[in-house]
Amino acid sequence: MTSKTWFFDNKCPIHIVSFESKVLEVINNYRQERYRQQLESCGILMGEKRGVDCENVNVTHLSTPEDTDERTPTYYKRNVQGHQDCLNQLHNSSRGRIQYLGEWHTHPQDKASPSHIDYMEWHKTCRYFKDIPVLFFIAGIHEDWLGIQKNEVLYLPTYFENGSY
Repeated sequence: MTSKTWFFDNKCPIHIVSFESKVLEVINNYRQERYRQQLESCGILMGEKRGVDCENVNVTHLSTPEDTDERTPTYYKRNVQGHQDCLNQLHNSSRGRIQYLGEWHTHPQDKASPSHIDYMEWHKTCRYFKDIPVLFFIAGIHEDWLGIQKNEVLYLPTYFENGSY
């Protein structure tokens, strides 16, 4: 099983983001490999924050598309219904260890990159999480994109590596 880890410089409030292989396996099932024939998919990322200043994040869970989400091959709008229930259940059963970390969605691009709409929506999301860093992950067909936004600053990784469990 392969995991993936992204590294950020010291200016970013989070230095290391690791995705467990089981999370990446679920995301792989939603990749839009058949352009315009598959709907964009979306959900929330959940997991643990570790370290003295919570500078290391491990993504252990995610929610998957719900019937209430609006989805087309080039657009999505994630609704709260279902995703919040998933988070609440994991948060409670883990006694608060598992928490909201951010958002994920797919793009019908070989190499994922955020759209103007993504940036606008992320700005809205971050208003709810003032002073808390939020992960934003986009799954492309072959290459993914990950950023961390805190308040109005977007941080990009300096490098990533694939690992094995």
